[in-house]
Amino acid sequence: MRLLCGSALASTFLASGLVGAAPADAQIVRIAEPNSVTVTNWGVQVGFDEVSETVDDRGGVVMAGVLAGYVRSDVDFNDDDGEARFSGYNIGGYMTYVTGNFFTDILVKADILDLDYANGGIERDNDNVRSYGARIDTGYRANLGGFFLEPQATLDYVYTEMEDLEVSGATVGMSDGRTLRGRLGLRAGTSFDTGGTRIEASIMPSVWHYLHSESAVAITGAGETVRIDDPRNKTYGEVSGIVNVFGASDRTSAFLKADYRFGDDLKGYGLRAGLRFQF
Repeated sequence: MRLLCGSALASTFLASGLVGAAPADAQIVRIAEPNSVTVTNWGVQVGFDEVSETVDDRGGVVMAGVLAGYVRSDVDFNDDDGEARFSGYNIGGYMTYVTGNFFTDILVKADILDLDYANGGIERDNDNVRSYGARIDTGYRANLGGFFLEPQATLDYVYTEMEDLEVSGATVGMSDGRTLRGRLGLRAGTSFDTGGTRIEASIMPSVWHYLHSESAVAITGAGETVRIDDPRNKTYGEVSGIVNVFGASDRTSAFLKADYRFGDDLKGYGLRAGLRFQF
C-alpha cells in the first residue's frame, strides 16, 4: 500500500481565451473579453494505491489507486473590475501499467466546483460547475548509458456542465463544454546516487493541441440573445523541469515539477510537488 500526497500552484496570463485553468473558465472570459486575464490555480491532492504482482508473461505490473483533493482557481480580469473564483473538491481513480521500459497511465476524475462571480464588487452571482474527465499517458524510456530519453504521448478529454449566471441584468447561458487535447513530448534526463539517495533530473519539452473543443455562451437581455462561440482550436508549447528523489529503502520518494507554457495570447507557469510513502 502506498500513500501519495502533493500540491500544485499555477498561474496563466493571456490576452483572450484560456488554457490550463478550470475547464469552463474560457466561457467566463468570453463574456467580458478583456485585454488581459490572470488565472491562478492551486490545490492539494492525496491518493492511495496498491501495486500488483506480475500480471503477464512479460513481467508487467499494475498499480491502481484512488485520489481526492481540493482545488481553487482565481480569475482576474485585469482591464475590468470583474473576477471569478472556482473552488471545490475532486475525486477519481488511476492505474499504471509498466512492462520493461514501456508504461501507460490512466486517470479518471470528477471536479465538483462552485463558481463565484463579481463585477466590480457591485453585482455578484454564483454557479455550480461539474467537470468529468479522463486522461491517458504513454511512453517508452530508452536508457543511453548515464542518460535516458523518454518519448511520451497524451490524450485528455473533459466534459463540463454549468448553470446560468445573472450578469448586469442579463442571463448568461453556458452550453456544456467538451474538450479533447493531445500532447507529444520528449523527456531527457540523467540520474545519480548521493549519500544513499538516488536523484533523477530531467527536462521535457511538449506540444499540446486542442483536437476538438465545443463551448458557447448565450447572453440574453432586453429581448435579444447574442451567442458567442469559443472553439479554442489552439496549439501551445510547454517546457517542464522535473526532479525526482528516491530514498535508500525505496519506501519514500519525492518530486518537484516546474512548467512553463507559451503560445498565441498565452504565457503561464506552474509548480507541483509531492511525496510518496510505502507501508
